[in-house]
Amino acid sequence: ENGANGGTVEVSWLKYPVFCVLLSASVHHLDLLGKALATCLDTIGKNPYNIAFLNRIQKSEKEEEEGGNVVVDLEEKDVIQEQFVDVYLFVRSKERSSALPTLKLGISEMLGVFHAQNDQELNELASYSSSAQKDDTAVSLMEQALLDVSVDDEENTWQLIKDSLSTM
Repeated sequence: ENGANGGTVEVSWLKYPVFCVLLSASVHHLDLLGKALATCLDTIGKNPYNIAFLNRIQKSEKEEEEGGNVVVDLEEKDVIQEQFVDVYLFVRSKERSSALPTLKLGISEMLGVFHAQNDQELNELASYSSSAQKDDTAVSLMEQALLDVSVDDEENTWQLIKDSLSTM
C-alpha cells in the first residue's frame, strides 16, 4: 500500500499452516504501517489473532561489473543499511486445537516455537498422527494444531483484507 507521503507498506499472504499476513515497511513509514495493521484488524473483526513484530536490517552492497563478473565491494563505506519492521498477523478461529488440547497456543506457537515442559510433552509435540493430515500427507501434531486454529475461510479473509487496504 502506498501512503500519501510516498511511503510503502508491503502486504503478503504467507502460505503457512495458520493464516498469516506479513506487513513490512521502512522505519521511516511506521505511521503507514500502523494504519495498515489497524485496517487489517478492523477487517478481521472478532476473530482471535496474534501479532509479532520483528525489526530487520537489510544490507545492500555496492556492486560493480568487471568483465562480465559482478564484484561486490565490502568496504564499510559502501554498505547501505536500511531498517524495516515486519509485522506478522496470525488470524485464528479459536485458541486451542484438539490435536494438542492441553496447550494454549500463543504467539510463540504461531511462529513455530512450541514449548515442552517434560519428556511426555516433547514426545507428543514431535509425534505424527495418522489422523493429522494435510493434502493426504501426514503432518506433525504441531503443524496440525496450527491448521486447526487457522481462520476458517482463508481465501475470503485475504480478499477482505486486500479490499480494505485498497481503500486506505
